[in-house]
Amino acid sequence: MTDELVVQVAQGQLLGVKEGQTQAFYDIPYGQFAERFKYAAAPRAWAGTRLATKPGPIFNQDINRLAPVMGSKQEEKNQSEDAFRLNIWTTGSQTKKPVLFWIHGGGFLTGGGALPWYNGQHLAENGEIVVVTVNYRLGALGHLYQPGVADDNLALHDLLMALTWVKDNIAAFGGDPDQITVAGQSVGAWYTLALFASPLASDMIHRIGLLSFPGAAEPLTTAKAALLTEILCAQLGIADPAELRQVPVEKIVTAQGAVALEMQKRTGDPVPTGFYPYIDGHMITGSIMQGAIARANAGTQLFTGTTSNETTAFFQQPAMKAQANYLDMVQKTTADIFQAPTQGLTMGFAAQQAPSYLYEMAFAAKDPMILACHCIELPFIFNNFAEWDDAPMLAGLDTAKAYPLAEQMQAYFTNFVATGNPNATDQQAWPRLTTKQPEKIIFNQTLAVEALTSDDVEK
Repeated sequence: MTDELVVQVAQGQLLGVKEGQTQAFYDIPYGQFAERFKYAAAPRAWAGTRLATKPGPIFNQDINRLAPVMGSKQEEKNQSEDAFRLNIWTTGSQTKKPVLFWIHGGGFLTGGGALPWYNGQHLAENGEIVVVTVNYRLGALGHLYQPGVADDNLALHDLLMALTWVKDNIAAFGGDPDQITVAGQSVGAWYTLALFASPLASDMIHRIGLLSFPGAAEPLTTAKAALLTEILCAQLGIADPAELRQVPVEKIVTAQGAVALEMQKRTGDPVPTGFYPYIDGHMITGSIMQGAIARANAGTQLFTGTTSNETTAFFQQPAMKAQANYLDMVQKTTADIFQAPTQGLTMGFAAQQAPSYLYEMAFAAKDPMILACHCIELPFIFNNFAEWDDAPMLAGLDTAKAYPLAEQMQAYFTNFVATGNPNATDQQAWPRLTTKQPEKIIFNQTLAVEALTSDDVEK
């Protein structure tokens, strides 16, 4: 085990650290900063052995707006414009193991693969898989649209570069480069589907996991993306967008909230629109849902689902919680933004004969205003509750019921990563969804299988 803490990758040697039964390798460069708003350059080689024993920086961002349910991991303490890094957990390099390439969420604005919420030790140990988590650029720094100033869809290219690095180097960690599952939660699920739909990435991806996919958010048109840039420049008092290259990064990050609100005023959209991927004609060519369904086939496997009450996470302001119709509002927005698009996507994959498995996470927080909120499935899938020690959604957690459910959910997920099928002989059977018999599994204190209603299918 000790010898395996030193691994040789294309750029040089890495020294990892033992975590439980895994070797963890942190802060591995998959690229390097070239210039703001430009694609990352290839990572430099290094002499000697690079320490990969502790998490590195994440990309520049403001405080997580979902802290009222998730808690906070002090994301603001270690940030950089050069955070092109990924992290790997493995139980050893002796055998080829399936690989999970995990993309974090955060509303296109926050998060990072280095945050402890995404510690992959237990996934790697219990599932005998290799776990990879990755950083990508956020907000305007990841998706500014300004021809001549910014390269297109920078964050997506960051993820493509990281995925390519993994395919080229993961064998050194015991991973099988031909068995990579790309998965993510929330915006991480959005990016996962965008990569699968993209002609530039889809050949590397055959299994995808979409947790709480916000399918109502389709890529921006270039007209909307250009308007965001115009509003950002106005907020910063800049006449020439090229000046954004020199503005202190903190000013760009801070301005983004006001930009989204002003954008909402101008467009009349029901929710504020910030900087996120746009149709560029090569990485994103149109609807990512339609593009993904068109690429799906019998060799594609899909693991997907939502929580029962996704949007309580976004409605934690006192004024929102005081609304008499609070739960009705939660039910409608959860259905519109998450559940209906996810069910439609799953039915589309099933129609293409792609093995598809749909879930609903119904295990609820003790707080009746939080319930089964956005993000509540994460500590169950990763089975790393200790990393969520200040999460309000887990306050008063009934561990006697939660811990066994976490073991089951993690097993389904790692079985899927390993085989494309979440089922194992010692678990409740999770039926493959078909267009003739659309069913989902309900994750709660006990497991159950339910048929989708006609209303669900029509959505």
